[in-house]
Order: sequence, then structure tokens, then C-alpha cells
Amino acid sequence: MDQAVDCVFSNDGTCVGQCPGFDRTCQFDGDSACVCTCGVDDQGQCTGWCPGADSTCFFDSNQQCRCARARVGAEEKKEPNYINPTIQLLVNRQTGQLPGVRRELNSLQEGGQKQEHWIWWVFPGTQEGRAEPSHWRTGMGGDRNLYGVGKTKVTLDTAQQLLNNAPVEWRLALEQICRLITNRGYQAIFPWQDWGRIAWFYDFWCSVPNLPQWMIDVLLCLKNEGALKYGVRQGYTPTINIYTSPYKVLQV
Repeated sequence: MDQAVDCVFSNDGTCVGQCPGFDRTCQFDGDSACVCTCGVDDQGQCTGWCPGADSTCFFDSNQQCRCARARVGAEEKKEPNYINPTIQLLVNRQTGQLPGVRRELNSLQEGGQKQEHWIWWVFPGTQEGRAEPSHWRTGMGGDRNLYGVGKTKVTLDTAQQLLNNAPVEWRLALEQICRLITNRGYQAIFPWQDWGRIAWFYDFWCSVPNLPQWMIDVLLCLKNEGALKYGVRQGYTPTINIYTSPYKVLQV
């Protein structure tokens, strides 16, 4: 288990410092030391401190890095048409918001940069968006009844459900984005606040098996137009996914 050099006790006895990797914190271990909590490190490994003597840090079946005291048993069987509630919520958000997204993308053909807030529903990944609204509010547009309550994300276990159930506007929006960044440039379209999210989208989806050709083409476009390079500037850390993708054309 690694420990950041500057994860140490402060003068007032609290743990302070930065831990390498994604979504990790410097915390007191309950005994005598300041440690980095369980999370993905700079090399894409799931590592860190977990509370409890018999608890370990590992990647679960959803490729989430977490702590657990025992092996997780097989998931309960689902009906053939079952849709994970989080995926259903994401599909609802896409259905309500993507028509407006495409209108903004159309306007960007002549110039300007993305202004509206929709990145989470066009580039879904394994992490909920920190700024993603958890409920519909006045001024958001879209169908209030489709919006639902909560935040959205996708996992390896649910990715195929999204591909099978997402509205066609998702594919059209992604393909439209590819044409825009190819013609005008990545930085011309996306503000820096979106760069990390798009890089993590690429990182996750290039590891999903049985992708349709249109999604492979979208990912290849993002790779060629520098999505990973710009993502690194905003905190994205490449994981093993981009080196072992089942699609050789997407490997880095």
C-alpha cells in the first residue's frame, strides 16, 4: 500500500496532504498513521488503506475500486428486459436533453465554444458528475417528467444496456461532435472544464467488449483529435484500459 510523502500529521494533529491517483484522500488510519485511502493510483492500480483488519482494496465486477471485507457473491439474476435504474435514469436524461444539445452543436458549426451543461449525458463514465444536477429545475429545458432524481454513471456490467436503450440522439450527438472537433479543433469546441470528463469517457469505453462500429469510430476520432492529451492537463490519469483495449486501433 502506497503512502504520499506529504500525507502527514499537521500541527493540530489532523492528517493533511495529497495522495497520488484519482479520488483518494489523506486520512488517519485509526491507529497511529496518516494513510492514503483506497483508490486508483497513478499507474491505474486499485490500492490504498481500507478500514478494518479483514478489509481489502480491489476492483469489483463493475471495475470500481473499493473496500470490502468479503468476496462479493454472484449478482442476482435479472429478467431479460431488466434495465439498471441508473441506466434508465441516464436514458431519461438523454431523451430529455439531447435534442437541445444537438441544437447547440449545430450552432457551433459557425463558431463559438460549448456553453450549455450536458457533458455527463453525452460522455457518461464510471464516475458521477460532480456538477451534474440531481433533479430537474427551472431553466434546464427538456421534459421534466423524464428527468428523474439522482446522478448517472455507467459500468462494465451496464454499458451494453446503455448501448441497447439510449436514444438515437446520443449516437448522432457524438458523431456531430467528431465532425466539429475535426473541422474546428478540440479546444475550439470544448472548454477546459470538460477535458478530463471526455478523457475518462475514452478510457472506459475503449475497454467495453462488443462495441458497435459507430462507437469505435467515435473513440478513434477522440483519440486522433487529442482528447487524452487535453485530459491529462485537467487531472486525467491513464489506466490499463487504454493499453489493453480489445480494439487495437484504440490502444495507446
